[in-house]
Amino acid sequence: MDEINTRGRNSILQKIAPLLRTIMKDYVTEKRMKTIFGAHSEQADNIAMWKERSEDQMLEFFIHYLLRPTNTDHDWSDVVRILRDAFISGQDAVLGLNTGGSGFRLQSYGGNPILESQYKTEFNYMIPFSELQEIFSDSNALITSLYTAAADRLRGNMYLGYKSIDFNLGLDVLWGEYATKLEPIYKKVYTALSLIPDGKKCQVKFYLENGMGFTTRNKIDSKGVYTEQHYHISDFLVKFTSINDWEIHKTVQSILLYTSLPGVFAFVYDRRSLSNHGLLFAMSQNRVHFAEEITGVNLQDNRVLDPVASKWFDEKWGSELKAAIEAIKPTLFGQEDNPTIFPLSYFFSPPDPANAGSFLEYKTTDKEGKLKMLQYYTKKFIEFLGETRIDGDGEDLRVLFEDLTENNSLFDNNEYL
Repeated sequence: MDEINTRGRNSILQKIAPLLRTIMKDYVTEKRMKTIFGAHSEQADNIAMWKERSEDQMLEFFIHYLLRPTNTDHDWSDVVRILRDAFISGQDAVLGLNTGGSGFRLQSYGGNPILESQYKTEFNYMIPFSELQEIFSDSNALITSLYTAAADRLRGNMYLGYKSIDFNLGLDVLWGEYATKLEPIYKKVYTALSLIPDGKKCQVKFYLENGMGFTTRNKIDSKGVYTEQHYHISDFLVKFTSINDWEIHKTVQSILLYTSLPGVFAFVYDRRSLSNHGLLFAMSQNRVHFAEEITGVNLQDNRVLDPVASKWFDEKWGSELKAAIEAIKPTLFGQEDNPTIFPLSYFFSPPDPANAGSFLEYKTTDKEGKLKMLQYYTKKFIEFLGETRIDGDGEDLRVLFEDLTENNSLFDNNEYL
């Protein structure tokens, strides 16, 4: 049943995500931006960036309540129930955002004026009945909705929200598809960083994007969702020198591992510096941005993160480097070459290391469960590195990524390794 549930919920996600993206794109118009942002109406000039940010954060909200519904009785908190009830009634389904949601990192993007506007005006994401027919033509999706409802009814739940804890989400079920689509991202990032001349000093800083943009306070090791209490992350910086191949691989691996966490961006700078100058690019698993796309697209205080572009782009080899960075974009998840909206890693259930085929109980507020899931994801990522070839039939990749957790939690005391 765990495999059916995993495939069923993933199937629903893949079908509704493009619809949700289109609705968000149509909602964010220049006229509406000026109204929403009020005193900051100049943000209407940054409409492209706000669209992408809002799409990602909106999707994360719906992914949360699709894959891991809460135990509350809020009528917006279970996407599967809403879709299936509408399907049975022969009606369109109505989904709504709630920026006051809790759990995982929902609270961290509540400051997005676009999402808050949708919540205040009770803006609806309409899924047509014709699309529901397509969604539930997938037997896994239909069985998932039936099984979880029946399990809730048997337990006597007053509110049949399909919140059953009788199922799990297994990363192994979808890993093959994910790894296949992750490989070209690895190769494109590797190609771009390889164009940096030998001996150049660089660094990567990991920041969490929130609803209002980027701030220097939002390092992944700062207090918040990705703190030591959750993932034991105690550092946010990776330094490298473009002097040999293994340094580049170390950097690529570190970028891909930590950007698997929702909202995390890797900011790649051209030198070791305490300043915000010299940005080459910033990327998540969904988006790539240059400095000029990020600067000013914030509603923060004086700790705002407004990067300055690297002067390396002015060098003779700079245009080739910039083109290689641009080439990363189509390979990212949700983009033209990779339309899959893959469920984010920490929504899965961590396997029980002592009992093959079983899962640990995992709730949205379970801090140790989150760390276990990151440890298991690390194990799968290491396997991916062992199977990936950059140059044809070359050797498999060595494990070189930096463990930024306190006490090397990804390696030491990792029962999955």
